[in-house]
Parts: sequence; C-alpha cells; structure tokens
Amino acid sequence: MDEKQLPGRTSAIRSMCVLLSLVAGVLVMMLPALAAETPKPGGSLTVGLAADIQHFDVNQALGYEAIWVSGAIHSGLVRVNADGHIVPDMAKSWDSQDDGRTYLFHLHKGITFQDGTPADAEAIKWNFDYIMDPANRANTRVFYKPVASVEALDATTLQIKLKEPSADFVMVLGGYRTGFLVVSPTAVKKWGPDYKFHPVGSGPFKFVRWTPGEEAVLEKNEHYFKSGLPYLDKLIFKTMKDATTRVGAVRSGELNFATWIPLEMVPLVERAPGVKVASSPIYNVWDLRPNVKAKPFDDLRVRKAVLGYGIDRQEIVKVAFGGRGQPAVSMLTPGMPGFNTLMEMYPYNPQKAKAFLQEAGYGPDHPLAFTMLSPTIE
Repeated sequence: MDEKQLPGRTSAIRSMCVLLSLVAGVLVMMLPALAAETPKPGGSLTVGLAADIQHFDVNQALGYEAIWVSGAIHSGLVRVNADGHIVPDMAKSWDSQDDGRTYLFHLHKGITFQDGTPADAEAIKWNFDYIMDPANRANTRVFYKPVASVEALDATTLQIKLKEPSADFVMVLGGYRTGFLVVSPTAVKKWGPDYKFHPVGSGPFKFVRWTPGEEAVLEKNEHYFKSGLPYLDKLIFKTMKDATTRVGAVRSGELNFATWIPLEMVPLVERAPGVKVASSPIYNVWDLRPNVKAKPFDDLRVRKAVLGYGIDRQEIVKVAFGGRGQPAVSMLTPGMPGFNTLMEMYPYNPQKAKAFLQEAGYGPDHPLAFTMLSPTIE
C-alpha cells in the first residue's frame, strides 16, 4: 500500500516500525462471462493510476506510474519476474567469467526498436555509453559505477567488464527502480531533450500519445521479438488521483484495473460483486535509522531496548496494516537474494527492553527521551 493512503491515526505506530514489508493492492474488474473462455489475442486494458506521469525518460527519476508504463514500452537485457527472480529478456542467456568481473550477454537475433532500427549489441552499448557520460546527467549512472567497459563483440553478444565483482549487478540490470531499459539511440538523437515525451523501446507495446494529467495510450508492438506476445492490442493508463473515483470506475466498468487501493477501503471492495482485490509482496520497508554516534543511541543497550525488544512488529502489522503485511527485522525482504529472517534475534520482550534501559541508566527518575524526524503523511 502507498503510505500516503494509510489512516492518519496510525502515524505514530508506523513511525515506530523498524522494518515492515507490505503488499501492494489493486482492483481488477472480473468478467464472469469471459472467465471460462480460452484466452485469445485482442482487446484493451484500461488502468487507473493514482498519480500523474511526468515524463518517460527511463534514465531520469520516474514515479511508479511512469515506471509501469515505461516497462511496457521498453525491454532490458534481463527482467525480474513476479516471483522476484531474474529472467531473460533481450538477452536469452548470459555467462559470468573472470571471477564475476566479466559478463557475456547472448541476445536474441533480429530485435528491432519500434522505430524499425536494430536493437542489437551496438545499440545496447550506446545506451551504457550514454548513461555513463556525465554530460547527459543520467540519474541511473550511479547504479553502474562498477562498470569498467562495455563492448559489442558482434550483433548478438555484449561484453560487460566490471572493475570488481558485484554480487547484485545482474539484479540491478533487471529491476532496481526501472532496471536497465534500452532506448532507441536514433530516437534520442532525433528528439534531444524532448525524448522524454516520445519514448521508443523494443518492448511489447509502443507509445501512441500522452495527455498530461489525463491518460497515456500504448498500442501493441507488432514486431515484438517474443513470438505470440503481447495478447492485448492496447493499454490505456488513466490518471485518477482520488481513490474513491478509481474504485467506482472499476465497479462501473470504466476501468479494468486500478492501482494503490487504500487499506481502509479493501474490506469494503472485497465484498463488491464483480470486483477482485489482488495483492502481491513488494520490497518496500519502513525503517527507523538511529544516529549511533549521538546519545542515546550510541549505547548498544539502548538500541537493543528500543529497536530490538521494545517493538511489537506483529501488532504493528495487525493494527496499522490490517494484517496485510509481514514484520521483519532486516533491510532485505522475503524474495530478495540474501534474505535471512532474524526474528529470533529480537522477539518482542518488554521486560528485556526495560532491563536494558535500566542497565543503561534510564528509569522513572531518568526517562529515555530522543528526537525523531518523520514525514508528515495524511
């Protein structure tokens, strides 16, 4: 859930949550008459977005809404699937050599951008060069600091050499923020700064038009390199900032799909006929980060008391998120590489928390006090 949609009365509780992985909720309009039929190509999907799209430049800062649309327009070397696993995209396979310092990506043959130009290894190298050139001021440049060089060995083989091994390099390519999405060099050169309003990729859908504050329209890419895909002929993304309006539009049939459903509305819409609430894990966490160089959190005993034994994470999930979340005490959430639950380390234990505080010199005559900065979110 989007934090800004949570009830205001839970603000204090949320601020106490060290880490919490959540679920993203959406509404889907179900069509019973069609449910039993065999899926077939054609038709359109209309999606309601909770915020407006600012632009489509995948190498600059994007909001979630623009990321979703851009992911339909563009392809990358690899992608992250619904289960959080890295899967092939433009690259049908890849190899790691030299103790993780060299990667060879083997591309599908004949991929083209939606403007008809080749989406080959040379075009992908151009994308890396563009990102790494400081003159272009690409926000995504920071993610590729480990990259030493990129070479197109031939039309379907891309070599990336790293300065040192990077365990998450392929994961970053696949899905951190936008992931590495490949744009048409020809389109960038043609449009210059205005490219962000005229995106061209090699993904399943091509950009048709965008009316700021209203809608973005995509159409099927007839030359998409994955045979038989996409099924849909058109995607329409409508901006509807009011959650009640989005829910009503799904129920009326104006929308097939709506994003970011407020937590407090979920129980109501779950009972609505013809509507389904779909949820899936996301990697978002809310965390409390103490200054361990200043009092009182420079004392390990205080950190154990306040941030460890003193927080009932399960109660936070129950009260603040209606049970639609998962407590955690790690920056890594379930499904992420390296995830390891640490719940056994600091189970909720107010007695232990009080004991650590007492040992650190705090109590009724010397209560613990500290200042915490927290965003104001309605």
